[in-house]
Parts: sequence; C-alpha cells; structure tokens
Amino acid sequence: MMTRPQFWILTLLAVVLCGLSVLDVILSVDNHRVRAEISTRTRFVQESLRLEPVYKTLVGALAELATKGKDEQIRDLLEGQGITATLGDTKATKGATQ
Repeated sequence: MMTRPQFWILTLLAVVLCGLSVLDVILSVDNHRVRAEISTRTRFVQESLRLEPVYKTLVGALAELATKGKDEQIRDLLEGQGITATLGDTKATKGATQ
C-alpha cells in the first residue's frame, strides 16, 4: 500500500511524463514540417541551377535587343529586375540593387 506522499509524487511524475509526451509529438510534427520546407527549397535551388544557362541566354538576348533596338520598355523591364544593359555592351550585368 502506498502512502499519501508516494501517491502524489507518482501522480505528479505521471502528469509531467504525459506533458513531455505531448511536447515530443508537437516537436516531431514541427520537425516534419521544417524538413518538408527545406526539401522544397532544395528542389527549387537545384532546378534554378539547372535553368541558369537558359536564363542567362534569355537575359543576354533581351539586353542585346534593348540596346541595339533602343527599346526602352525592355530596358525598363530589365532594370526593374536589377539588370543593366548599356548601348555597345551586349552583356547584361546584374546590379547591386534588387
């Protein structure tokens, strides 16, 4: 037979352990969510790296069109993305501002 203090100590211990179990489940779910987000971002970066040559070619062609054809709309579009293209310079450079 348990004494009254033993009963309350065991009851308190059981409550603490139940609380820790709930906390473990919450942290596990949050950890799963964070891992899924990291996985999504990693996939995006990998796909971006694969498409980088296409983007460079496209930006170069737009920059050339903007400078040779003196097309202000294309130049404004590029500058809006932080890319500067000047006349006589067929290479587009990424500006420091974004």
